[in-house]
Amino acid sequence: MLSRFLLPIGLLLLVSAAYLFFYYETPSFVSRGSVGPESAQTTVVGERSVALGEGGSGSSARSESSPCVTIEEFVAGPDGYRLDSWFMSWGAPPIANTPDSASAYSWYDEKTLIELGQAGDAVAKHERGRRLVIAALTGVRSPPEESTIWDVAVDSPELPLLQNIDKPRLDLGREALFDAAVSGRTYALIEIAISYALEQQVLVAAGETDPEALSELKIKLFAFGESAERLVPLLHSSFFQSSLPSELRPLADQEIEEISGRVLRDRIELGVTVQQTDEETAALFDSLNICQNWGSTTGR
Repeated sequence: MLSRFLLPIGLLLLVSAAYLFFYYETPSFVSRGSVGPESAQTTVVGERSVALGEGGSGSSARSESSPCVTIEEFVAGPDGYRLDSWFMSWGAPPIANTPDSASAYSWYDEKTLIELGQAGDAVAKHERGRRLVIAALTGVRSPPEESTIWDVAVDSPELPLLQNIDKPRLDLGREALFDAAVSGRTYALIEIAISYALEQQVLVAAGETDPEALSELKIKLFAFGESAERLVPLLHSSFFQSSLPSELRPLADQEIEEISGRVLRDRIELGVTVQQTDEETAALFDSLNICQNWGSTTGR
């Protein structure tokens, strides 16, 4: 699926296209890279935009000290596999064609997923949550194999966004995703965040003008995405990017504390242990120098 390719290569310094995220000020999805500092300028490339530092790379000092590599070269090398293994350990999709055990769950029916989830299977909880959210947002109860919430975000013709969301089903899906995050699939929190972005998009399109209701969605979106960064040690602070009005930041910070605190408390209560962050692998983000050769890496 399109989103299954775009999202992984958009992570951190591995960006060639860009990382999709939702601007609160507009009802549409915009893609953005995360390779430069906060002061980096944004350069539009085709349908997407990517934040670039001076000279067109994430770090001018890094580009001077080491030759750049293409995404294809990185993915094909041993470091690509290491990074995939790290991503998948907390529920994120792989960048390369690394076998993802989660893909097998797309064949299970809902009854099987519920039974596996009740038995403590984190991947089953994650898959069920995704399906419920997709169904709530699109009305498609049996989405195409390996469809994700990101397929809705990129306006997939197979998964068009509804004008009226099935709110009870959406809430149930978010609960399942949260349970998956507690069970170790921390990436599910980012999918919850995107579900709030999509819900806001629907409300804005329907003419929703209640500032309190829209602000609540903005806070939830920001807080769930940022909580994932807090719960995965050494995860780059730009993994999840989003903007938030300054007046809402104190409420969002409080929400982040509540979300991350609840995940940690529930993990302790359930006896869930998560894989320790591989510091050497995480440090790849500080040393990578991805070539900005847009044409060859994006196929555009």
